[in-house]
Amino acid sequence: ETALKLLEKAIVNKEKLGTNHLDLHAYQNASLIASASGNFEKAIEYIDVLIQNPQLKINNNVNNQEQNLTRKANYLLRLGNFEKALSVLDSASLIFPESVLIKREKLKIFSELNDDDSLMDLLEELTKTVKDDVQFFTILGRIYTKKGYSDKAYEAYHSAMEIDSKNKYALFGMGAYYVNKSNEIAANYNGVGKLASNNASKSSTIEEQNKNFDKAIYFFNKYLELDPGDKEALDALKKIYIAKGDEEKVTEINNQLIKD
Repeated sequence: ETALKLLEKAIVNKEKLGTNHLDLHAYQNASLIASASGNFEKAIEYIDVLIQNPQLKINNNVNNQEQNLTRKANYLLRLGNFEKALSVLDSASLIFPESVLIKREKLKIFSELNDDDSLMDLLEELTKTVKDDVQFFTILGRIYTKKGYSDKAYEAYHSAMEIDSKNKYALFGMGAYYVNKSNEIAANYNGVGKLASNNASKSSTIEEQNKNFDKAIYFFNKYLELDPGDKEALDALKKIYIAKGDEEKVTEINNQLIKD
């Protein structure tokens, strides 16, 4: 608060000298400090001065409009004004169409709005060029899984694990993928009709299911190495062992759940 008051005094004094003498560095700092203190209305007021004076420099540095517009959108987001925040970013995208900074800020808004369709479209666009952000791929994997795009989910989680082999979300996602794969095999088998009674077909189906279950078990156990006792992962493993008919493992997990 003290820092902000001092900066505001500096701003008022410089304003007396005229527009060409505006201390944009003071406005920039005032905006950041107002934001840090939770006063987003003031933060917007000061960032607007930077946006309205693109020709002026900040301590001999370029007045970065890409950054200014993104920050303004973030302040609007923090105020809960999603529509205005998106409007600012859409306008900024016309000036900086390839800006990853602007697209990242849009992701925050779509996440807050639980707009999976917009998130998916934007992430598919971003992951074509940004190959090292594990969060992009894990979020994409989650959305694909939710929408039932299992093969796309696998590719997204696999890409995430290539970036970080110990990423919890990717490990859990891969486990869920193989459980879903096993369920698909079971559903297809049950829909065969009379041919489903064929012993060879049944044996092959069970074998394929177990292969996928074993892969799911591997990934869930890797996840539990990072987050021991996680109830969701333990429940997933319990369901797998119930399907496999492994009562010993089911009892072991039940005991762990009770203990935790």
